[in-house]
Amino acid sequence: MKLWFASQLNNTISEDVEFLLENYFDAYSYDIWQNPILSFSKEDYQSLNKLKENNKNILLHMPFFLPTNTSIPEIFDWVKKYVIRVIKSFKNYKIHSITFHTWYVEQIIKFDPTTLIKNLNKLNEICKINWIQLNIENDDKNNDYPLRKDKIITQVLNSTNASFTYDIWHWETAKINHTDFIKIHEDRISVYHVHNNFGEDTHDSIDSGSADYSKILPIIEDYTKDDIVLILEHFPYSKILYNKNKLNDLLDKIN
Repeated sequence: MKLWFASQLNNTISEDVEFLLENYFDAYSYDIWQNPILSFSKEDYQSLNKLKENNKNILLHMPFFLPTNTSIPEIFDWVKKYVIRVIKSFKNYKIHSITFHTWYVEQIIKFDPTTLIKNLNKLNEICKINWIQLNIENDDKNNDYPLRKDKIITQVLNSTNASFTYDIWHWETAKINHTDFIKIHEDRISVYHVHNNFGEDTHDSIDSGSADYSKILPIIEDYTKDDIVLILEHFPYSKILYNKNKLNDLLDKIN
């Protein structure tokens, strides 16, 4: 397993890269929603070059409010243009993948995945041209996003070439059986988001919440590929290091 971390809420890319290199992470997930206008400083680009020189990847986590599920052509045309703009901003660096949420439900009464599947296939064409993997992320039960039910996610995965970003606590709120889903979709899962909570999505430490990582990690070990990525979605840096140590302790016990 590879341990990555999510970009920090109030830090620059430069600070994140320094933290990454100092603490021997393989890569990190950059949250575009923290900088949706894609405004980068000279220092940021220098740091991205340093990432590349050290053969480190970056995963792009698209804004959760990007309307990927819209059935309005004009809105989706804008979505495609924005995705292309994001890719161009990072094209000179080692992009591992792009993770999308599935916001914007126009079907008020009942969700129909047809539009989402069509849109994801079009977005995947853009990603494939640029040799980038497209991921979709599951959502928690407390929001209106459609990817919070295992049957819908299975249908979307079976109808697209998307890979899966498996947010462990989001799945916990949906009361989905981790073993069953991971076993079925082991070849499609690319990334795991690691955090924990008791009720609200507060991104607490793995030992502070309803998800039992001592039981979940062995399932991941048993059913997923060796190069699987665990992204620590914690803030600030001190909490990332705390959870890195906790995860390593649990993994040592498993092995």
